[in-house]
Amino acid sequence: MAMLKGKDGKPVLAVGTKFGVHLFAAGSSKAGFKKIGCQAMSVAAFAGPGGKNRDRVYIVDGSGKVSVLAVK
Repeated sequence: MAMLKGKDGKPVLAVGTKFGVHLFAAGSSKAGFKKIGCQAMSVAAFAGPGGKNRDRVYIVDGSGKVSVLAVK
């Protein structure tokens, strides 16, 4: 899972699963998140802040296994 910026600069939640990558945009307070897209792929990677000058890369393979790499 990673929070990314959409084309409009608003946050988009990206969730990698063994079925692909699903994108969700924040909806109204009643609706929560709404699904805005899905892409089937065997591997997905997301980068995100890790704190203390480290970024993290999240890699999801076709079986759903998640690997996390810390990058200095």
